[in-house]
Amino acid sequence: MKHNLVIFAALALQTFAVPWGTNYRAAKWAKRDKFNAFGWTLRNGTSNNGQGNGPMYSPIPSTLEQNPSYQAVTDFDFNSLQVGIHQEYLELDLFNYGLVRFSEKAFLDYGLTRDEIHLIRFFAQQEIGHAEVVSHMLGPNAAKPCKYAYNFNNIGEYFDFCQRVTRYGESGVYGFLPLLENRAVAQILLQSITTE
Repeated sequence: MKHNLVIFAALALQTFAVPWGTNYRAAKWAKRDKFNAFGWTLRNGTSNNGQGNGPMYSPIPSTLEQNPSYQAVTDFDFNSLQVGIHQEYLELDLFNYGLVRFSEKAFLDYGLTRDEIHLIRFFAQQEIGHAEVVSHMLGPNAAKPCKYAYNFNNIGEYFDFCQRVTRYGESGVYGFLPLLENRAVAQILLQSITTE
């Protein structure tokens, strides 16, 4: 057994050992010539300016709009905002419905504190602002709230449903956000969704 261990150790050392004097430098083609204020540059015309001495990246030009318009500019923008406003109306109604359907005592018995119950009220108030901003972006053609029916019977099911609805809404908005033509609209939606 001791003999096997010695053979294994010798093989391991031979496999992983680096011979003395071996030079592990980068290949000549991978060497960089010099460093300037923009970072490393490559030789032989391989940088962006074609002469080998320019920056290794193409800066994205600024597209700051001095007077942004917060209106839908394409059908896709308009329809995406309509989906967004329906989501906001649903969340607004859902938070308020739970506060009306279940008493404060029921929430306390479930294990919540008064501060946590107040947080649900805060969520509902926050949804008012979200629905308002999206409806202003849509203008007079904005969708109106619907009457909603919920299929939960206790507070645990209520919280589960709230999590699913808000998760669906957030992921949906994050999904169409980069596809919006009007970047000002996308920025306002991004700000509203990140506060949730």
